[in-house]
Amino acid sequence: MRIENGRVIYETEPCVWCHGDKTVKDIGPCPRDGKNQHGQPCPYCGRTRKPHVIYDSGRVLPCRHCNARGFTPETRYSWVSEELWQSLVFCVYRSQRAQTLNERLYGFGCCWTTTDYGTYQKLTDAELIEKVRTNVSRPQACHVVDETDRLPNHIGIICNREGYVVKAVHLRTSVGTRKSATGPSARPSESWPFPRMALHQTGSRGKRERRR
Repeated sequence: MRIENGRVIYETEPCVWCHGDKTVKDIGPCPRDGKNQHGQPCPYCGRTRKPHVIYDSGRVLPCRHCNARGFTPETRYSWVSEELWQSLVFCVYRSQRAQTLNERLYGFGCCWTTTDYGTYQKLTDAELIEKVRTNVSRPQACHVVDETDRLPNHIGIICNREGYVVKAVHLRTSVGTRKSATGPSARPSESWPFPRMALHQTGSRGKRERRR
């Protein structure tokens, strides 16, 4: 996975089955699964009671997932590499609004969401950016690039009272034209690329709150 003219070019990645070894162990369900051993150990998995576990026959077979090549083509659903993730621009958007249902439970349209009940507020913008940049949990490429595999202007860290959301921000002035990134010191009052976010806040009785 590399960057070329602002777009992600998919290459190859190690096979997720054999991890590049081209071979896998012959592991499968126990042949005597579902049969009662009457207290005697199973000759395949060693279990004396049902259910029988997956057993290893000791044989080594060519990997069927990559056809014994050790690699597979990358797709939009491959994990973003560490080098690509750390090369992006990160911006913090602080606010004290309530956390939405999507941010709390689902995380649709986001790289990931974090609920730490306001612990992040002890961190400065630079510390929060470094925490997100060096996070071991990197997103899939489909959560970072747009429909044309173009990289975002920046990665927004959208804060709320209970936590924060990491989301790719794509800004465009017209078709094929992109705005420049707002920079790490951007504030919600200066540049807030999420105008509909406040419309999805819910009150204590589950009703939609009005923006003041």
